[in-house]
Amino acid sequence: MVTIDIGKTRKYTKISAPFADFDGIYTFYYDETNNIRKFYVREFDFNSAFTENFVLGGLVHEGSAPDVQPLMDSFKLQRSVKEVKFKHIAKGDFLDCLKSQKLNLFLSFIKSSKLYIHYSIINILYWSIVDIVDSAVAHSEASQKLGIQFS
Repeated sequence: MVTIDIGKTRKYTKISAPFADFDGIYTFYYDETNNIRKFYVREFDFNSAFTENFVLGGLVHEGSAPDVQPLMDSFKLQRSVKEVKFKHIAKGDFLDCLKSQKLNLFLSFIKSSKLYIHYSIINILYWSIVDIVDSAVAHSEASQKLGIQFS
């Protein structure tokens, strides 16, 4: 088993991004789309469309959360809705979504509050191939001789 000191990794990451805030305390709210868990090859195709992307995104704030109740009230949702999803804010293709009054309210609220949007997207096929190649290299005889620094 290899033990890696995360302190060294953090130190060098801070050096490479000197203006990034590594010491702030943030709260992230996440939601995901197209998480197929595993991507594998079947006899004639894949278990999922390789053109799909896994998306992880949401809101983040530093310190205490801003009061979002006025925003929630402006959406005029049913009282049974506990979590706002995109379908509650906009529908249709991209241009139709841009016409949504609720999306306008949401983006205006984000702009005027201390909330920020975070977003990450990865292509499932691409990262499956990268994972296979990385595993092949990491377990090769040559990499075993070079040690952990090679990784």
